[in-house]
Amino acid sequence: MKKIRKYQQILIEFLQEYAKYTPVNLPNTENKVIIDKAKRQYLMIRVGWKETRFVHDLVFHFEISEKGKVLIFANWTDVDITEDWILQGMLKSDIVLAFHPEYLRENTGFAVVA
Repeated sequence: MKKIRKYQQILIEFLQEYAKYTPVNLPNTENKVIIDKAKRQYLMIRVGWKETRFVHDLVFHFEISEKGKVLIFANWTDVDITEDWILQGMLKSDIVLAFHPEYLRENTGFAVVA
């Protein structure tokens, strides 16, 4: 339970910090952090306008499993988020690149299953 709380704090702080920045090419958008602690879901979406096109994009989606594994379902940035998390004390063996099928996860250096 202590590990889950620590990982929750890492994810929340990361999302809140990242949400402060708006891409230069999307000045009329806003980043929104969505947190469901009960279901251990952590997201950031971007909404607004790019000229005449409505923008509603998922940027990040993370989940913490009951076993304390952090699943990365989406990272639509070029930021290596895991490096920072590991420096903050998250174990590499607790990070799952869930956007890859299990048979490819073996080659990532991270956890294979949640």
